Amino acid sequence: MTAQDKLWLVLREDWIPAPVLHEFACRCAERALALVDTPDPRSVEAIATKRAWLRGEATDDELAAAQDAALAAAQDAVLAAVQAAAWGCRQGRAGRRLGRQGRRQVRRMGRRAGCRVGRLGRRLGRRLGHRLGRCQGRTG
Repeated sequence: MTAQDKLWLVLREDWIPAPVLHEFACRCAERALALVDTPDPRSVEAIATKRAWLRGEATDDELAAAQDAALAAAQDAVLAAVQAAAWGCRQGRAGRRLGRQGRRQVRRMGRRAGCRVGRLGRRLGRRLGHRLGRCQGRTG
């Protein structure tokens, strides 16, 4: 049984109350944001809104708006990583190193997110890897 299957089995409302699962998701998101030097305020606000929703202080509409804003922030971060890697590709030998680092960062972000943004990051990472391979072949 894979780790993902084990998590799917355990992290269910049958075993753990929904508010506890929501709080766990907030803590996971905070830990992920702690890895970033300057997290996007939209993501931080989404976590705060989720906690307010858990306490009954925010509406479902406010929560949905915060989630949409956090998704947009994550998509912007993935796009910025792709652009930085593509820029690095054009910069020659040192650029190839930066491009590989950017590609790894995009893939890592995709794996960590584990949601729609994660799938987007993995897809962009694969495309970027293909483009970087072509770029490195031309410059190299």
